[in-house]
Amino acid sequence: MSATDFSLEESNGRFFLKLQGGESWELNIRFTGAEIRSLADIRNTDWAARKTIKAGESANSAVFWTVENDMAVIMVGHDDETWDFAVCIPAAVIDEIVKQVK
Repeated sequence: MSATDFSLEESNGRFFLKLQGGESWELNIRFTGAEIRSLADIRNTDWAARKTIKAGESANSAVFWTVENDMAVIMVGHDDETWDFAVCIPAAVIDEIVKQVK
């Protein structure tokens, strides 16, 4: 499995996150400050119980977040049940993102 890199920029209270999985994929997400800070609670989510975090926008779609087996699952689409695509990254990456926002 390749490492997941990220870069985070802030401008006028909006955050821009770029996640990159090696040379295989890239995901760009735009957030409000409140949305990106809500990711601090990601370890309290449960996709099976539909307890996800809706935070950010990518490709003109909502972004939903959950953790399963210490992997963060990022789902992009209409909702957290009928999403269009998803990527999985180590939950520790989300922890690092939240640290940078605080």
